[in-house]
Amino acid sequence: MPNGGQFARSLTAAEIMIPVKCNQHPWMKMYLNVLGNPFSAVTGKDGSFELKGLPPGTYTIASVHEKYGEQEMKITVGPKDSKQDVTFNFRP
Repeated sequence: MPNGGQFARSLTAAEIMIPVKCNQHPWMKMYLNVLGNPFSAVTGKDGSFELKGLPPGTYTIASVHEKYGEQEMKITVGPKDSKQDVTFNFRP
């Protein structure tokens, strides 16, 4: 926004991949995720991620790529689990 203007909006419903872009600079874009829980992550440059504090249970975990879509898998986390390997493969 010109001259450091601000825009505020409250989002109350969970939704993923809401596109936000600058209408003056086409390279300035992002995707906004509104979730109903604190468990999300952005991958590092090597593709790694971590979800801290996930309670024991069975979950559907999803990975979203802006060009290649979404993949899901079920995982089970035990009471003393601290690491589980989860791999998503996105190929064009």
